[in-house]
Amino acid sequence: MFKIRFYQVSLLVIILATFLLSACTADKGNHPQAQHLNYCLINDSLTVDTGKFSQAADFQVVNSLFEGLIRMKPDGTYEKAMAESWQIEDNGTRYIFKLRSTQWSNEEKVTAYDFAYAWKRLLNPNNKSMYAYMLFDVKNAEAYYRSENGSYGGKKIEENDVAIKALDEETLEVILNKGSATFIKKLNHPALYPLPKKAIENNNELLENIKYIPKNGPYLVNSYEAGVKLELKKNDKYWDQENVKLESMTWFITDSAEAGWKMYEKNEVDVLVNVPQSIIEKEKGIKYSPLLANYYYKINTARTLLDKKEVRQALSMALNRKTLVDNILRGGQTPAEGIVPFGSIEKASGKDFREIGGNLLPDNDIKKAKELLAQVNFGKDQEQMSLELLISDQEAHLFVAEELKKEWQENLGISLKIVPLKWEELITRTQKRDYDLALMGWHADFADPLTFMEFFVRGNANNDTGWSNEEFDKNIELATTNNEEQVRMQALHDAEKILLEEMPLLPVFDYTRDYVAKDYVKGLFLPPVGPEAELKWVYIE
Repeated sequence: MFKIRFYQVSLLVIILATFLLSACTADKGNHPQAQHLNYCLINDSLTVDTGKFSQAADFQVVNSLFEGLIRMKPDGTYEKAMAESWQIEDNGTRYIFKLRSTQWSNEEKVTAYDFAYAWKRLLNPNNKSMYAYMLFDVKNAEAYYRSENGSYGGKKIEENDVAIKALDEETLEVILNKGSATFIKKLNHPALYPLPKKAIENNNELLENIKYIPKNGPYLVNSYEAGVKLELKKNDKYWDQENVKLESMTWFITDSAEAGWKMYEKNEVDVLVNVPQSIIEKEKGIKYSPLLANYYYKINTARTLLDKKEVRQALSMALNRKTLVDNILRGGQTPAEGIVPFGSIEKASGKDFREIGGNLLPDNDIKKAKELLAQVNFGKDQEQMSLELLISDQEAHLFVAEELKKEWQENLGISLKIVPLKWEELITRTQKRDYDLALMGWHADFADPLTFMEFFVRGNANNDTGWSNEEFDKNIELATTNNEEQVRMQALHDAEKILLEEMPLLPVFDYTRDYVAKDYVKGLFLPPVGPEAELKWVYIE
């Protein structure tokens, strides 16, 4: 089961701290070269070591230079990539992947041993990989990762005990703890791409050398100047190279969104994702793409007053989410309509999960909010009602919290004490349930609604709301293990309705990827998870 853990906080911080970034108008400009793309990457250092990376920019690089078993397509579905086929056996616990015949850029064969090597390296406790949890579905994987001091649960777990095995060069076997309806989707994550085992064992320094490490993705590196630019060219050994139209790219590396915007204005770059809030307020024609990331507050349902769902519902109903995102944030966010944002496509219908589920968060209804409070005899001591909200000490979060404070005070007479904390203290207090309301949010690692709800089940280490519901848990279990798409999606819709009826959390807004691209750039896809931009299918018209 996918879990929020302390070592994931850095990505969460990036997502929550940068919500004021967005994009600006498209300008045709003058493109200097056919089938060449100039791209802006905001970062100062890059790595292709999947066992160490943690930044969005690293995802972007790895996704363009390497490829895993599957790849997300612009319609939100997945294509077979390094995996030519697979079969699932033993009640959904045994996966057998057959690899297509393809080469690394050094003409060595890409094999199942390269996948097994990369995945076990990700789990190696000495590497402390940020994304090791992506493989915790695998038998003995979590135990191995946590066995740094010799044992886990009283048993010594070795690397060979992890149920990831290359049966031969073309066949990869993976055995899970139990059936998983989302395991295939997780394989799209850049952390689960292969590494060239033979080349690295011969020269371990290749992991730090972006130019010379063998690659198996759409593009190769011509040159790399850290903090300045990355020159790419088409990989003529890539298995699907006929569908790669760009012949070359230049990625200009900047350390700020402001610098990236200046380059875009001067027609030095063709695509820009994330530019300063100060610019978006002046410009029109912003483009938006769904991003599976949201911003919400956990509610401690064990606290007096908050132990009544009517009070929790009233807090939600008294908010004006549309005014918040349109007039105050103005960064491309959208009002939350559920715990699951737009961007997760249901395979059976081809429609978005959020579109099918509808808006489960009616808001800006002060009359109804007051009626709910009256149902639980809340009112005569209203002047004594005070709640405490824990947030990160970053200014952006205080900005949002102050708006909530204003609305609850004016609309319901509820006072809010805002407590800014360092992230470590915020997480600690939340885990101890020492809070009334606390800032949280989530950026999905794979495109499925399950990732936003599974940690609210009873007994989950991350469910620190004090809330549980037996029917909710049954639906999540069904959605976790059942591979029949219609059945599991209905279970997820049912679970979300229960969750937002009971309201152990308060969704506020969802993120979108805001971007700008020149008119001659075609085929650009901004995935809801993973890299900020998929460049495999881009071409210049």
